[in-house]
Amino acid sequence: MIGFLEKNLENVEKKLAKQQNDYDILKNENQFLQKKIESKSDKFVNLATMLSEAYEKLTKDDTEKDVVGKTLELDLTEMFFFVNFLH
Repeated sequence: MIGFLEKNLENVEKKLAKQQNDYDILKNENQFLQKKIESKSDKFVNLATMLSEAYEKLTKDDTEKDVVGKTLELDLTEMFFFVNFLH
């Protein structure tokens, strides 16, 4: 009877260790994905900020309400940097 209980306890401990290991792996994966999502979000915010600043430059000190025909100067290297990391 004691042998049976010891064997059963051993099996339960092995299952617990495996479950704990699986949990730790999933927890680490979750943390990695959360950081990746935050990073992507930050990149979109930076891109939106850049576009907003470019739009402000385009419309700043403009006495005309129509901005058609004006050129929009963007730092294409900086834009490429942000867009490239969005993938």
